[in-house]
Amino acid sequence: MSMASEEAVKQLRTLMEDVEDESLRESYRNIHQGYPTETLLRFLKARDFNVHKSHKMLLDCLEWRTQNEIDSILTKPIVPVELYRGIRDSQLVGLSGYSKEGLPVIAIGVGLSTYDKASVHYYVQSHIQMNEYRDRVVLPSATKKQGRPICTCLKILDMSGLKLSALSQIKLMTTITTIDDLNYPEKTETYYIVNVPYIFSACWKTIKPLLQERTKKKIQVLKGCGKDELLKVMDYESLPQFCRREGSGSGRHISNGAEDNCFSLDHSFHQELYSYVKQQALVKGPSNAPIRHGSVHVRFPEPATEGTKIFDTLESEFQKLGCDQKKQSLTSPQGSLKVQTTHPSPYRLQQSYRGENPLAFAITAKVAEEEAAERYEKEVMELGVESPMFLLLGTLGMLYLFCFAAAAIMVMTCRDGGDLGMLLRKDKGKMPLSVTVKSVVLALSACTCIAFP
Repeated sequence: MSMASEEAVKQLRTLMEDVEDESLRESYRNIHQGYPTETLLRFLKARDFNVHKSHKMLLDCLEWRTQNEIDSILTKPIVPVELYRGIRDSQLVGLSGYSKEGLPVIAIGVGLSTYDKASVHYYVQSHIQMNEYRDRVVLPSATKKQGRPICTCLKILDMSGLKLSALSQIKLMTTITTIDDLNYPEKTETYYIVNVPYIFSACWKTIKPLLQERTKKKIQVLKGCGKDELLKVMDYESLPQFCRREGSGSGRHISNGAEDNCFSLDHSFHQELYSYVKQQALVKGPSNAPIRHGSVHVRFPEPATEGTKIFDTLESEFQKLGCDQKKQSLTSPQGSLKVQTTHPSPYRLQQSYRGENPLAFAITAKVAEEEAAERYEKEVMELGVESPMFLLLGTLGMLYLFCFAAAAIMVMTCRDGGDLGMLLRKDKGKMPLSVTVKSVVLALSACTCIAFP
């Protein structure tokens, strides 16, 4: 810590010692967990070491905590358990392990989180409970194990499955992010972003310039699932399930079961968290008192100007992408797909065709080098390469062509009065013209219905 930082911490500590409200002082003790210097330093970093602004931010945080009873939120479990399981299946967050330096590794399934199993208040309550459990249980435990203060964590953001439908979740995401920025500042050492689809790449270029330099330095966008880079800072056992092998993707259910899926309620982290909250509820209240149903209503703080601008820009970019896709689907059945045949390459892109998203590309496991990634961002798919699939399709196409030609010759030269020959005969044995026309029309109609269901 520099001399200037030490002086700023000293000034802020003096200001906090003047706080007389006991409820605020109690809340402050819950925040710093015996490490006030590290806590003061976090708030100072969040306000660029402006002591006055940092002091106001910390006081506002304490007021928010006391007004919303955040200090007792770990005594309020979400019940019944089926409701909490639904929240865990739609708000994909979990602790996958620890880094080599002892920092907790938090995995977040951004792309596949739907937030559609409960009300907004339940999701906010669940998020705050995980924050508080991290700060009061996980980090103190890591500190004791490492023998030094562990006050931050690493976060791995999985973008698998990110779609334009995420636009409907921006308001909730803004609320959660604002709560973290104002009341849990500087708790994340590094953000690792993995499995990025095209839609994220398009938005990231616009959002990145709006971020503060301090925030930019924390964010690392990794290639593919990021396994190789992440293994430099953590062991394989601490990797989230969506980073353990190329192409695995994120998901609520994986082949190895719930024990390896850090998002699942059956994972050890969530089992310990839920059991801890239920136990705290019993300690606080009478043993025979039923646990009260219902969510905790927390006052949502107003987002900072920077945060508002970022989410407004993100919403605008999502809308632009949606409009572009609609235009492309009207003008071309294949969207704006460009075909490049001049540079054969073993790297390929697979286009997801489901009708609703002509721009939805999924990077295969081998799209890892920069040249291939650049072609991916330009929506270029290479077809001019030798492939068993193309060889099979070409052979079948030529076979159909030869069969059709042979059948046509047989019909034209038929002399034995066969069923097809009757339609083309010129003697007295020919079919009436009206029958021939109707047969052709019916045959074409049948082919059309089969080809275009």
